[in-house]
Amino acid sequence: MKNLKEKNNLNNREAILNDSIPKTLFKLFWPIMVGNTMQVLYNLADTFWVGKLGTDLAAEIRKGEFKEINIF
Repeated sequence: MKNLKEKNNLNNREAILNDSIPKTLFKLFWPIMVGNTMQVLYNLADTFWVGKLGTDLAAEIRKGEFKEINIF
């Protein structure tokens, strides 16, 4: 198992140094893009549901100033 991991690390190093630049960049950036997309979707859903409570409350939450919140 250890040899396989070392072999993968060596292959990754060789790929970064010797493969084509676009292919290497894609291998490096696609996990970041997926993570950022998930974060944006989470924030959109959060804003949607908080917006249902009212625009004043949504603005306060987005500013980060939590005052006394009277929903009911």
